[in-house]
Amino acid sequence: MNVRNMLSVGIAAIAIAAFPAFSTNLFAQSMNGSWEVTGGTLHGTAIPANVAFTMTIQVAGNTFVANSGNMTSAGTVTANLQASPQQVTFKIDNGNDPGRELRGIYKFEGQAMTITFSETGQFPDTFESTADNKYLTLNYQIGTGRNTGGVAGNRRGTQRNITTPPGQNPKTTDGNSSAAAF
Repeated sequence: MNVRNMLSVGIAAIAIAAFPAFSTNLFAQSMNGSWEVTGGTLHGTAIPANVAFTMTIQVAGNTFVANSGNMTSAGTVTANLQASPQQVTFKIDNGNDPGRELRGIYKFEGQAMTITFSETGQFPDTFESTADNKYLTLNYQIGTGRNTGGVAGNRRGTQRNITTPPGQNPKTTDGNSSAAAF
């Protein structure tokens, strides 16, 4: 076996051995970048488009910053990749609702992501938000910069300069969200 092949086998062995130790961070790594809410439901009722338009989340490693109108929350994010569906916990350290932990389930579909949160402190068992289960379901897309008026990053690490179209910067409401700035 030549040196190149031995090096490849060694790197593969290290990666396989290290995989379990890093499994809780893989979620955060796979969603690194800026995400924008494209819609969602709260307790079975659709979130108004002008509110959804203001909602973003930026993830870098195992940290996040979530914005909704003039509310901001920041903290850490971890995941349970062994659960089905996969589970995620956002722990708010700064901003709105410090000390709160939001538990949810998540899935990726192409360049889209869906996260459903529960108000009970337990993980949701479905992605459907109803009046009975009181879940919050948010649908995200890779960030385009629509809310920032500037540069936005995405999971591929590329950046684009995109500004909010004139007349489309919505007014926000002061309603209480069940998930802080999410």
